[in-house]
Amino acid sequence: MSYESSHNDHDHDHHEEMSTDEVRLTRSQIEIMGVELGRFEYLNLTTTVKSSGELELPPQKRACVSVFHGGIVTSIKVIEGDYVRKGQVVATLKNPEFLDWQQQFLAYQDDAILLEKNYIRKKQLIADSIASVSEFQEAEASYRKVMHQFQALEKKLSIFDIPVDSVMKGRMYTEIPIRAPISGFVLEISVNLGKYVNIGDELFEIVDNDHIHIDLMVYEKDIGQVRVGQAVVFSLTSRPEYLYQARIFSVGQAFKKEPKAVTVHAEIDNKTGNLLPGMYVDARIITDSVNARSVPEEGVIYEGGLAYVFILENGMPAPGPSLTADEDDHGDETFIFQKVQVKTGASDIGYIEVVPEKKLREETRIVTKGAYYLLAEMKKGEEGAGHSH
Repeated sequence: MSYESSHNDHDHDHHEEMSTDEVRLTRSQIEIMGVELGRFEYLNLTTTVKSSGELELPPQKRACVSVFHGGIVTSIKVIEGDYVRKGQVVATLKNPEFLDWQQQFLAYQDDAILLEKNYIRKKQLIADSIASVSEFQEAEASYRKVMHQFQALEKKLSIFDIPVDSVMKGRMYTEIPIRAPISGFVLEISVNLGKYVNIGDELFEIVDNDHIHIDLMVYEKDIGQVRVGQAVVFSLTSRPEYLYQARIFSVGQAFKKEPKAVTVHAEIDNKTGNLLPGMYVDARIITDSVNARSVPEEGVIYEGGLAYVFILENGMPAPGPSLTADEDDHGDETFIFQKVQVKTGASDIGYIEVVPEKKLREETRIVTKGAYYLLAEMKKGEEGAGHSH
């Protein structure tokens, strides 16, 4: 080899040593750092929109139990957590006015019977030209007035669940039942025995958890990617280790002001465990799926807003993921790693899609673990070069 060629080679080596996108490590350093290598993998990755929200019920599956009339609570027949069926008695209410209604109802019934007889008689008399038209009209008006009052009170008793047929037979009721308007679980009881409740007071809350779903908040920048039918993977904030699947069935058509986001509703596929309204969830909406060239997320570093990977430029390709798996003993040789800029895409299952800025062979070996150690080593080298300079 001539001096000139040797000199040129020396210059080339010196240039490599000074390169700002390379780092040199010995085998010992690599072992201490726990750096591992691999190759590109082609995986089916998904692009997702991150979101959060809570478990919710449609309004028709959540019921507040209240009363149409004030009274004293005389019995409570359920406890929180009980399952009740629609129409089941959950409490009873007492008020002396209930007796007044029944007595008035019976009085209207008696009056109606008498006035009906008088009305029929007057009708016959006018047919026989014995009674005057005004007498007949008066009898008819009195009968119809009492009948309207009787029928209105009959409906009132029915609304308050007082058996009209039994009242007509002489049985009187001092209490009325309070029934569950839907089937479901008793979520909350807001009353106790002996308490006087007014019209509209909420006594119980009942929820039908069979129809529980998730309400997610999707921010303005992401809403264009979300549509009905997309799959959702989520976990409860209190139990992040278990994943649930859901599917979007409705996307809101208006932004909420604080925060500026749209509510997205998703039906849960696997309703296992104790899912209750109000539980908070963390979710990912799957917006797309691609078969992409990928590396483990630990193999990608970020610097100055750009993404990079490290590739191995020299050395014997080891059979396993780590350089220490090399069957040949090369001593404490030096390995050169080059920092290569990449564009990133979909990320899933711990892998991320990468598109290198320069063409790389499929067999190129890439740092899959410990890339940030290499970056730190590179920066130390840069600082050292700067001081020596």
